[in-house]
Formats: sequence, C-alpha cells, structure tokens
Amino acid sequence: FGVDVLSSLIRILGQAKANPHDAYHSARCLGVLFKGCGNSHRCRARKDLDAKRIVSAALEVGSRTHAKLADASRVAMVALVTDDDESMEEVQEGEEEQTELESEIETGSSSAVGMLKSESDER
Repeated sequence: FGVDVLSSLIRILGQAKANPHDAYHSARCLGVLFKGCGNSHRCRARKDLDAKRIVSAALEVGSRTHAKLADASRVAMVALVTDDDESMEEVQEGEEEQTELESEIETGSSSAVGMLKSESDER
C-alpha cells in the first residue's frame, strides 16, 4: 500500500483528541493494514512515522472519551508490534543477502587493492 495512505492514517490518528471519531476510523484501517502488510511496512511505521507513540496516545484518548477508538487502537497496536514468522523470514533473508553483498564488496575491494599493489610493485 502507498506510503501516503499510511502516513495520512497515522496523521489522522494523531489528532484523536480533537477528532476522536475520525481517529477511530483511522485506527480501524491501520489495524487491518498492519495485519496484512509485511514486516518492513510495520517496521517503517514504527521507526519513521512514530506510529507506536501515536497509536498509544490514541489508545489513551480512547480509553478516556471514546470506547470504540480505544478498542480499534488496541487492535492496531497489537498488529503493529506483532511480527509474523513469514515476515521475519523475509527480513532475515534480506539481512543475509545484505551481509553477502557487503562481504563480496569487501572481498572485491581487497582484491582490487592487491591488484593495485602488485602493479605498483612491478613498476
């Protein structure tokens, strides 16, 4: 799903105190999106969009003033912080590929340095 949709829903949820009913609908959507999206999207939402803090604040507002907002925020929070096994495997595979790529670059760099050294030694 698009970055704009996710950031817009989180922004609306962040206005829970002023617009609890809109925030409730946003929390419902986020709960569904977080359940259905991969770990990378949840991780991005947690780190880049500060979703954990915003959902937590909406949960607090909901518990004081809007029961449906509290329930929807709770569902969104659980989905946000839950990493499913399939997504974790994707993340681990990505990390392994990154590590392999980095080691290939390091090996290639040291080979290139070695080649340059031998060429300068020949001169």
